[in-house]
Amino acid sequence: LHPGSRRRPSSSRLRRSTRRDRANYRRVVRYLFAVIADTTGTITASDVEMEAIDAFNNRIEAAGYRVMAAGIATPDRSLLVDNRDQRGILSNGPAWETHQFMSGFWIIDADSEAVATSLAMDASAACNRTIEIRPFL
Repeated sequence: LHPGSRRRPSSSRLRRSTRRDRANYRRVVRYLFAVIADTTGTITASDVEMEAIDAFNNRIEAAGYRVMAAGIATPDRSLLVDNRDQRGILSNGPAWETHQFMSGFWIIDADSEAVATSLAMDASAACNRTIEIRPFL
């Protein structure tokens, strides 16, 4: 068909899903892996940890799990924005004062919680930090 054509495809051209298609369908869930650092320990990754993180990133990207990953600034560089009811409030600093904070993250696509948990175990070993797993809604 050419763009703008009004002719509808015949029913013989419409593809119907088969049992085989449905059997091969994978339900993928997106997960946030929050890397938890502690202000009482080393905040930045060592060279050895960075090599392990790079190897983990390469492995999960090649396997199709990785959506993105990044390190983020420490809480003292955060900015809180509250514009509910047009208040326009800006505050420097974190929302919560605690010795633990999120220092980075991975966004992962996995087809089960078990796969996500296994990947989080590997991520924790690679970065030498605790990982908090949360599924996207």
